Amino acid sequence: MEAAIAGAVFLAVLGLLAWTLLRHRGGHPPAGAAERAERPRLEAYHVAALAAFAVFLVAWTA
Repeated sequence: MEAAIAGAVFLAVLGLLAWTLLRHRGGHPPAGAAERAERPRLEAYHVAALAAFAVFLVAWTA
């Protein structure tokens, strides 16, 4: 079970990394960069959700 979860997380992170690298390949700023700078609350929710998921995975394996 843990190996399947780890594999899925690894593939998700690898896919996001590849998508980001291909998107930024042109050298121009990413679309919506100004919007992201103005939405710190949304980013805080995103970080909180990722932290909660990490805590869940650690608790599940412990």
